[in-house]
Amino acid sequence: MDGELGSSRYGPADRGGGRGGGRHNRHHNRRGRGRGRGGGRHNRRHQPYHNNNHRRRGPRPPGNRFANDSTTIDPETAMQRQLSAMVSRVGELKEPEAQNNTSSEEDSEAPLMRPVMQAISKNIQDLSAVLCSEGNAALFLKFEKAQPEAPAPSLLATTGPLATLLVNCVATLPLQTPTYVGLTVAVDKCASEVECSGFAQRCVHYTMQVLSQQVDQILSGEKNFAKSTAVSQVKHLLRYLALLTRVNVITLISTENGDEDSFFGLLKTFAQVAVKASDRIVANLFKHWVLSTLPYLPKEATNANNFVKEELWTPLVGLSYESNFAPGIGCHALLLKTAQYEEGIKDDQEGDDDEEDDEEDDDEEEDAEQICDTLQDLIRCIKPIIIDQSNESATKTRFALFEDSPWKELTTNDDPANVSVQTLALPVLSSKYVPMILTGDDCCPYGYHHNLESTFLFGRLPIFGSPATDDDDDEMEEAPINAQLQAYEKEFSLLDRLLIADAVRECLLNHETIVTDTGVSRGEAKDTAQQVWSICHVVTKNDPVTTGQPEAPPTGIEYVLVETLLSLILQASSDSFLRPLYLSRVLLELVRSQPAVMPQALAIGVSNLFQFYLPTLVPSARDNFSRWFAFHLTNTDYQWPKAYWDHWASYVVASQNSRGDFVRYSLEVVAENLSSMETMVTTCLPPGCVLVNNIRQSSVNDAQREDFLLSLEKDTKERVWDRNEDPDLIVDYITGDEVSEALASISDKSALAWCRTRAIIRSLMQHVEKHIEVEEKQISSTVAGEKDGSNMEAENNPSSTSSEDVLAVTTDAILRYQSLIIASLKKDLENTGVKVENGEDNELRRGCACLLENMAFVAQNSRIFMEGCLTCLLDNDVVNTSSVIIWLLDQGKVLRVGHWWDYAILSFRVELNKVIQSSDVNMVVDREGDAMEGGASETMPPVKSINDFAAPLFRLATEKVLIRLSDIGERHHKGLSPIEVDLIEGLKLFVMTATVMVLEALTETEEHSTKMKTKMAMKYITEYSGPILAGICREHTPATKGINSLISIFEAMH
Repeated sequence: MDGELGSSRYGPADRGGGRGGGRHNRHHNRRGRGRGRGGGRHNRRHQPYHNNNHRRRGPRPPGNRFANDSTTIDPETAMQRQLSAMVSRVGELKEPEAQNNTSSEEDSEAPLMRPVMQAISKNIQDLSAVLCSEGNAALFLKFEKAQPEAPAPSLLATTGPLATLLVNCVATLPLQTPTYVGLTVAVDKCASEVECSGFAQRCVHYTMQVLSQQVDQILSGEKNFAKSTAVSQVKHLLRYLALLTRVNVITLISTENGDEDSFFGLLKTFAQVAVKASDRIVANLFKHWVLSTLPYLPKEATNANNFVKEELWTPLVGLSYESNFAPGIGCHALLLKTAQYEEGIKDDQEGDDDEEDDEEDDDEEEDAEQICDTLQDLIRCIKPIIIDQSNESATKTRFALFEDSPWKELTTNDDPANVSVQTLALPVLSSKYVPMILTGDDCCPYGYHHNLESTFLFGRLPIFGSPATDDDDDEMEEAPINAQLQAYEKEFSLLDRLLIADAVRECLLNHETIVTDTGVSRGEAKDTAQQVWSICHVVTKNDPVTTGQPEAPPTGIEYVLVETLLSLILQASSDSFLRPLYLSRVLLELVRSQPAVMPQALAIGVSNLFQFYLPTLVPSARDNFSRWFAFHLTNTDYQWPKAYWDHWASYVVASQNSRGDFVRYSLEVVAENLSSMETMVTTCLPPGCVLVNNIRQSSVNDAQREDFLLSLEKDTKERVWDRNEDPDLIVDYITGDEVSEALASISDKSALAWCRTRAIIRSLMQHVEKHIEVEEKQISSTVAGEKDGSNMEAENNPSSTSSEDVLAVTTDAILRYQSLIIASLKKDLENTGVKVENGEDNELRRGCACLLENMAFVAQNSRIFMEGCLTCLLDNDVVNTSSVIIWLLDQGKVLRVGHWWDYAILSFRVELNKVIQSSDVNMVVDREGDAMEGGASETMPPVKSINDFAAPLFRLATEKVLIRLSDIGERHHKGLSPIEVDLIEGLKLFVMTATVMVLEALTETEEHSTKMKTKMAMKYITEYSGPILAGICREHTPATKGINSLISIFEAMH
């Protein structure tokens, strides 16, 4: 290489043929077929955007009419783009080209560097030579120096463009940290030869500045700040500094200045923050940062120094820790304490009840050591590295980021100290809030960041089981052999799985697709999937590497990827940083891009979840599983093995069980995205599958209803839909003497309860009823082979339009006839003989519950129709959250609505927003100082109004669930019944989600001003906190197994 910028792969690329037209042709229905630099045919009549000389070729003015007419490109901007392209590509993890084995015998004795690292090392040398050449050093390595009696230059100016870009790449590219350590070393060495020394020092200084800023932004509680990115970036920057200690660029440990200027001093500060932080989430975060960094320290540090054990490991591991993912009691638990009892369903893995009772005591002892989340898993896996290095099997890993050293090719001497000219003292952390935590200052303003944990703490779900041991070899030989799965079970240790899964999550967090405030989409799921698959290049094969031969992906790694992604999907929620839809799209792209290995691994993963995990999964995880499966079917043309459907069908037709519910709900979600139910029968399900009879349940026969009630409903439908009568006229009719006298003549008085209300809501839901009837007929006729008749009926029936149109028509009718619904409720209430006081009478709420029950009856529990209609009724103050809870949890043998917690949460959110909008929220800012000095919350209007709204609902929902659990009574089996699981886990999810909503409302930020601290907000909601709700449960008698489980859950809520 001669040092010229254009002579390397990092020089300016030959642009070749452009797409043509650019933004300009977006104004026409033509596509540019560019040649050269962006040709394409112009629309000559469109004058404002090009020169009058239409035959002139070459660069055209920008397509944006508001842009500057100048086509001059800023040289500084062009240089920055070119530099960014070069630096970001230097560590690309891709298959290198095969090379001939020309190494000498002497070289072959040394450990061989992996081919991908050899290619990266060569890239580092080429790039550093280009950047530090005489012609380019002045451009890329320039930086400003502070001058006496002159304004101090900015941080970016003193750092320089190359060092700034390098550190930014370190923060955002989790798999390329060793590459940028090598580039730091190479440029530092070359820069000293062209009088631009101090490059490594500038990188370290800028790293510490970025580290401090990210930590402060996380602790500040700013909601608009990308915490998910910041948490992972701090982790990557610490890893970068740890690897720099391996090449003696920065001081690892120092006996001077109290160890403040060494990397160990920085880690010790983070460990002290974890110990002293009063906020549990902050403590766990700093603990996670330190423990994740320890494996990257030089081996001699952990072997020779007791500093790591005494100052870092012991204090952090000694902290009390209760996992939020603990089965049965954790607020984010993925698993139940024990599998739910499903009558009539026998599993091979289940033993007799007597044997389970004998083992119950042993299970309780094992719970204390149970590994429930990734933080516990991290401690378990790195313990041998820190404490007992003699256990080679526990410390050995195939994850290559620990051992990759591309900088070794930069010097002929194996001593890394020769790579750097000078060992640097680490700058002191310039954080604003870290010292406040260390000194116990209560003014550290961490805002409410409940979902911050979802960026670094995840539930652990070993879908494919634990690593195989020697005792398992005989069992594995008897089972059908799957080479990839067998390689995964035998060759991937717990440490391997932990590190690879962590790398997957880092890639997902740092390459997430986002939409900016200007509406521009950045990133694609396909690109993220490529980054996830590139993890194959940082996992070594067990076989020795043969020089000159390209490395194939490690056998079995696809099972690590599938296990990680499926477990993330199951625990994702609407407010987590890793959203369910985003994860589903990435997994879909992986399946598409790796058809040889991913589909098979995914099918086995789904089979394991279905057969071994579904009865133990919490309902929210089952729902996530169903929604993902429906998404996957829809986007893969419903390709799924027929044998799976045949096996699953037996669970659907059986009594209520988790596996049957999974299949049924998956089909419901698939049906929501279909324009015709024929597709479900002919395309989604295999021919002759018995599941077609369970897609839609037939409507309940109303033949036993009184003739007049049927005629009243029919008459109301005609007035609303056929004659479009004015609401006031129908109100006069419904509440008039004619209807009242007719109802008085009915002998069965029980049939008269809320009869007007039932007739009105069923009338308004007519289009929904007809739409569902058409879908049922489509299914039955398609199964019978009568497709032509079904299609004709669907085309001629106005109610067979899409569900969105039917919903819009129905909600418009509810809005128009709102006064009619309210008048019917009041008239029916008069017939009960109960006086209404303050509009909150229990009997009136029961009437609203009856209205909702009939709405759900007509909608056949269709999620789209029920959510849309319920939101409309809530928005227009026809019903409230109290009546919704009564409707969902009223007494009965079964729950009236599946996934009842979703509707309770929806109603709580709608009404809470109303409370917030009607309150003077700014008063929180004005009175915060008084409140800190002991002012009562009742003097703060937003807090009082929110508490007055939320507290009765928490109590009402808890009391309703307790009554239902008491009615069920005790059962003589270890697990809870399906209805008990839905009641307990549904209430937990409702309480947790509603609490989060309240805390977000109290700690809401405007611009950069936090209205209330988390600690203060938690103090104001203690009247409906977990311990208070646990006390309500204890007061309820008789106590049952389900109630005791509920008490344990509430006590564990922080």
